[in-house]
Amino acid sequence: KRKQTMELPEEFIRYSPVEVEKRLSERMGLPWFEGMQDWDLISSDSGRIKEFLKIYKTDNLNNDEKFAMMELIVSSFDDLVEKEDSLNHNDLWQDCKNILTHECWLHITTIHYWSSLEDEHPKDGFPITKFIRPVWNTVKTNFI
Repeated sequence: KRKQTMELPEEFIRYSPVEVEKRLSERMGLPWFEGMQDWDLISSDSGRIKEFLKIYKTDNLNNDEKFAMMELIVSSFDDLVEKEDSLNHNDLWQDCKNILTHECWLHITTIHYWSSLEDEHPKDGFPITKFIRPVWNTVKTNFI
């Protein structure tokens, strides 16, 4: 699933710490192992998006935990779109989109990555690209 993306200024690039991924995995019963890469892709679960969003909003997470959770949430939405080819009329996506927009300073790496900007047409990107690229278009002036 991973692709190269257009450059985001380095000061905005963020990665989720391994110890955070491990702690969240234990909290939610998700797979985790030493040396694991792409935790958000491996652990994504479109059937648990509501639960993941609830944890994000109610568990008093620090910024690293919020960042890792949002990576997991967006990856899970990507899986959902791949299956259903739509997020239209999806209240959970509206909730997620609001968080991404209002906390863009924390999630710009995730927004940028999944927007697949190297693809001229969103349909050529990830399944979620056509839904997340409007978020990028709303917040990008803060970052480029």
